[in-house]
Formats: sequence, structure tokens, C-alpha cells
Amino acid sequence: MLVKKRSKAYRLLTKIAFLSSLVLLIGGLIYLFFFSDIFKIKSIEVEGRELAPDVDLGEVGENILFWKLNQDNLPSLVESVEVDKKYWDGSVLVTFNEREKYLIWCYEIDRSCYWVDRDGLLFSGAPDLRGPLVFKIVRDQKASPVQIGEQVIPNKMYVNLVAAFDFLDRYNISVNEFVIEDIARREAVARVAGDKDIYFSLTENPDFGGSVVNSLKKSGEWNLIRYLDLRVPDRAYYSL
Repeated sequence: MLVKKRSKAYRLLTKIAFLSSLVLLIGGLIYLFFFSDIFKIKSIEVEGRELAPDVDLGEVGENILFWKLNQDNLPSLVESVEVDKKYWDGSVLVTFNEREKYLIWCYEIDRSCYWVDRDGLLFSGAPDLRGPLVFKIVRDQKASPVQIGEQVIPNKMYVNLVAAFDFLDRYNISVNEFVIEDIARREAVARVAGDKDIYFSLTENPDFGGSVVNSLKKSGEWNLIRYLDLRVPDRAYYSL
């Protein structure tokens, strides 16, 4: 009987010791994560702050484990955000990445110009540049401006507009002006150096016209043509 009593007492003491250790462990972890200085933010560094000057980054002293940047109302200039947390030294690095300035879209109806990224998003005001072009510029003659953060034209047309610019770059064709006279017609014209026009359809990829451009350049006729029309699928027309 004495052995059984000792065995029960030993098991009871073991349980009490285990529960006490568990409580101490949980209490220690709670203190470590929530009350100690180990996981408090000691510094917040920002790259590209000028892109988002009003975004709330929180404060030094917050718990780095639970700190999170609110990205719901980022300015349209910001394309993406990178957050790098270094837990053991309590530092946070926030990097705001600027949206790509792919082209300038100018609305002739009110003489306003805006930056547009490669995906077709209109995101901020831009200068109205004239003369030899450093940036790609589209002059929209009839449409009214869309709102900041909206697609400048429907995506199905915009991808072909980008394809037209890529076409011009690929064949080293210098453009003075790129004009959309009426977006309802789904057409655009590139005013090319040498007093010639290239007509594009915004419903077709213009790559089929590449062989014609190469042929005209090799024959020496490129400088003589008045226009090149790529609006009909798989058909390229030109006039000398």
C-alpha cells in the first residue's frame, strides 16, 4: 500500500511540475513577444518616399511581428511595395517602386497630358513635349480624358498600340508624332521623319508589315514612299 501511495504522489507531483513549467513557458513567450523590447521596431527606413509622402508607416516601438503596411490607398505613381523585416535587429525597410513611364498621352480637347504605363494605366500628369521625341507620345484628338488610375483605352486596343510602338522601334523608324484622330475608328497614324505616315489598326498586330519595311529599306524606296498602310490584316499598302 505504501508503494502505491508513493506512486500516486509522484505522478501528482510530476503533473504539477509539468503544468507549472507549461504556464511559465507560455508566460515567458507572451512576455517575450508582447512586452519585451526584443521584437519592437527600432528603425523604419524608406526608399522612394517621395512617391507616397502621405502613406502612414506606423511608428518605431511597434511590434515587428504584427506590423503591416496598409496598401489600400497607395498613390497611382506607386506600382508595387516591398517590405523587408529584419526581426532580430528590429529594422524595417519599405521600398516604393515607381510605376513605369511608358508613354505620354495628350488629350487635344483640353490640352492635358498624362503618363501611361506599359499596361495602359493612366497614372499622373505629364508635360506636353514637342519636337524630336524622347518619350513616346500619343495625341488623342477627340476623346475626353479618363480618370487617374483608369485604363486609357480598352486593353484589346492598347496591346496593339504597344505592338505598333515596338514595331517602330524594331525597324528604327523615327516618329515625330503619333495621332489617334478618333478612337471610335480604332486607328492611329504615326507621323514619321521624312514626311511620311504609317497607318495602324488598333485591332491588329502590325508585325506582318515588317517584311515590307525591310524590302523598302533594302531597295532604297523607303525614303521615297508617302505612306505605309497596315490597317488591313496581312496586307501592306504603300504609295511612292
